[in-house]
Amino acid sequence: MGNELCAHPTTEVSWVHQIFFPMYLVKVSDLLQMSGRPRSHGFLLQENLLHVWEPGMFVIFISHQWLSKLHPDPRGEQLGVLQSALRHLVDESLHLSLDGHCAFHFDGVKATAELRSQIPEAYVWMDWFGVPQVTSQDQKAGINEDTTQSDAAKAIQSIPGYVERSNLLVALVPDLFHTDTDELCNRSSWLSRGWCEAELLCHILANKKDTTVVTISASMSAELTVCRVEWDAVKNSAFTVESDRSVVTDLVNKALSTKIRHATDSGNLAVARHLLAGQAVFNDFAVNDWDVDFFCNHFRFCGLPVHQRCFNLLDVFRQPDGHTPLMVAAHTNQDPSVLSTLIELRSDVNATEEFGLVLSHFIKSPGQARVLAQAKADLTSGGPLGSGPLVTVSAWSSCETVAAMIACRCEVNAQEEFFSPLHTVSTTSKQHAAEKAQLLIGLRADLDKRASLSGSVFKAANK
Repeated sequence: MGNELCAHPTTEVSWVHQIFFPMYLVKVSDLLQMSGRPRSHGFLLQENLLHVWEPGMFVIFISHQWLSKLHPDPRGEQLGVLQSALRHLVDESLHLSLDGHCAFHFDGVKATAELRSQIPEAYVWMDWFGVPQVTSQDQKAGINEDTTQSDAAKAIQSIPGYVERSNLLVALVPDLFHTDTDELCNRSSWLSRGWCEAELLCHILANKKDTTVVTISASMSAELTVCRVEWDAVKNSAFTVESDRSVVTDLVNKALSTKIRHATDSGNLAVARHLLAGQAVFNDFAVNDWDVDFFCNHFRFCGLPVHQRCFNLLDVFRQPDGHTPLMVAAHTNQDPSVLSTLIELRSDVNATEEFGLVLSHFIKSPGQARVLAQAKADLTSGGPLGSGPLVTVSAWSSCETVAAMIACRCEVNAQEEFFSPLHTVSTTSKQHAAEKAQLLIGLRADLDKRASLSGSVFKAANK
């Protein structure tokens, strides 16, 4: 966060993503005066409460899950939580907490102060405010439905650009019930929704140095978090309208292609290659059909000397943060055969990345777990936080993958861990948390285990 998150965008910024419809914003001071059921774009436009984005504005992009099929917040409950949280941040009764990753990179007091100073003059983008809607009220007012739908399509195609021009992305995820289904809506369900995942991916794909997220889960709860990129998230996400899946897929694909082109043109091939690998997962490309020439052309290796292409490919592919090709293959959920091939090419199964994590922390499928176990990879190392790979895998991977890790003799109740697998399932896991919890409890996971601060990172932080 720091100065980068709260800095105003300027006209000198090289935007990666275009906007095809004006970015309509509501001033925070006007937002705080609203009450009850939030009004739609058409109503706010008629009341002169919308402002078109200009360079220099501090913009807060609100990502949230709709609480009914026809209206995002029919009782105004999400709006009320957002208003209260913003007021509490300004009057200093609420301070940003930091998740495990941010705690070692940001100063929470400084981050809160910087955000507090920006809120009073800030602007908010929210889909109900910024995207034209055909509501019953609009129809009574004689608004042209065809024009509205055309403008709505342009606004939706502009979402990557809207996210990029925003200074801050806020996940508004209080515990509330969906009025049509009675299902609980919160951070976990937000992470399972297709449109929310799309907004998060666009945030990651923006031309920003800082892609942290402020998660507001209650009037007095705001946390600065780091959200991982899940390239298969849209494929596995839920949509109220199933046809929206193809719309979101096209939207993210265009954002990906634009970002890859921008990274390639600016000479940042490491980023371009990482995104190309992600794009292959996102679109379920049949990578087994790729030959060497296609691979080298696709990943921009054609300009390298033949000997470097053949023998130093693993070194070229190593990421700036120390992620090895094996780590990239695991994290992007590549087929286990890809890992087997890299191991045959003598990629180190026990190498560590920048923060001391080993390869097994990045496992995403049962097949990957079995390949690494057969290669005698380290499946128990505690890493910088003193928590083993099973803890990380329990948070981010499937129930079947967790079971495979346990079958490979990972301990459910490993000693001297900062977090247990059950901790991360309850606090971080976004999908199938109940199934994973049942699996761990069935294997006698300790329900009373306390989190304890340990590991090299905590020791360094306390010095």
